[in-house]
Amino acid sequence: MNITNERLNLFVVCAKHYLNNSPKSKLWYAVDKILKIALKMLKKVEAKKLEKKREHAVKLDKGVFDVYENGTLKYTVEGEKKLAEDLEAIDQETCEIPTHIIPEGLYDDDPKVLSFDIRNAFEGIVISAIDYENFDIDNFEAPKVEEKK
Repeated sequence: MNITNERLNLFVVCAKHYLNNSPKSKLWYAVDKILKIALKMLKKVEAKKLEKKREHAVKLDKGVFDVYENGTLKYTVEGEKKLAEDLEAIDQETCEIPTHIIPEGLYDDDPKVLSFDIRNAFEGIVISAIDYENFDIDNFEAPKVEEKK
């Protein structure tokens, strides 16, 4: 599946949260499997961003970077504008991520476990995306929840 680098980053953040806060299940293992690959991909994206940051940073004599007291790089106004454009372009580049879709009903769909943001990050990668073109919202009936005694 092709996704933007920005969405790759979102998947990694949500996947880490999900793995740390959810019980092990088929979905948990699918997320774990894809996350290991996504982390390697994201590392390459971060390296590209760091390269652009260094490219636009202010350099002193002999090519040494000018930095603030806390160690962050300094930029000119023009350099900062170019950096923002370059970083946005990197975020919008696409990459191919493998998928492992767990069918609906085989994972806990409880919003306490699978929040809206996590579901959104996982759609098309580890859970199927809702096809709103063909989904009849008006005739949808939620499954009845059995009460625990």
